[in-house]
Amino acid sequence: MKHTCFLSPRTGTTFRKIFFWNPEVTACFLNAILPFENPQEEEIEECLEFFSLACPSACIPLPCGPIGVIYRDRKGETAAVDLCLWVAAGTCSRETIAETARSRAVRIAGKYGTAVKKIISLNLTDSSPLVFEECNNDSILPDLPLKMIFIDLSGAKSGTYFQPSDKLLWLRFLRDTGADGTEIDVDTVTSPEVRQALSLLDSSAYSSEELREYTLFLDKARAAGTAADSIFRNGFDQGYAKGFEEGFDKWYKDGVNSGIMAGSMQQQRESARRMKADGISSGDIIRWTGIREYELDTLEPIQ
Repeated sequence: MKHTCFLSPRTGTTFRKIFFWNPEVTACFLNAILPFENPQEEEIEECLEFFSLACPSACIPLPCGPIGVIYRDRKGETAAVDLCLWVAAGTCSRETIAETARSRAVRIAGKYGTAVKKIISLNLTDSSPLVFEECNNDSILPDLPLKMIFIDLSGAKSGTYFQPSDKLLWLRFLRDTGADGTEIDVDTVTSPEVRQALSLLDSSAYSSEELREYTLFLDKARAAGTAADSIFRNGFDQGYAKGFEEGFDKWYKDGVNSGIMAGSMQQQRESARRMKADGISSGDIIRWTGIREYELDTLEPIQ
């Protein structure tokens, strides 16, 4: 079985199949990924409980999970992990993901606050402008710290961020396996937990309903990526043409530099108008286009 037909782990169906129902696999994965300061005490000894965490139904990027895990560490303390893989993450900002993740952590704190010592929010993204790994210490209840971690799978290349390790192997597993990935050669995988995770992606093990859900998720992910590309492309083309026309008249009065500036500003406005019409948040529009907040409110809607 050198190249079994693997499904991608980057869908809600497959991600849950791997990490919701297999405590040993999940513990191995989290121990490899989480940046414990003192692994001998903080690493996961046993996963005690799994539970589902809801995201907004129309959430973009698309969440795989989220999965809640209550675990006991090596020194006997209990903690919680909020685990989510975000697909088509390039369509939003880090702040959007962080805000959604923090709201889930608050719900965990409300239910398990007296039983856990800390909550970790682990957010994996398939391709995004996020800082590769950024940990912010926060607090959601008195004496209950929250650590937020962001990891971009597109950076999981040997020699780029990591030396060869179980951490790199897990990230490559998530990034490359199935769908449009290159598929990891099973014979080269030494970790028994990663091999088990691979076996859970064998397409023959999925029912017709699961395969239908899997395909629908992939279609949504592709549509989200295409929509984002289209917004920028159309905004650039139309903004450039209209801006050039206005800028050419201005060129006679104020010189070439002013005309180029007008074209660039019009391009920003045109992109912002289209993004606003597609329901993208004001914060993301301002971040991506550079337009000012007061200008955004004055833009005429697309007819």
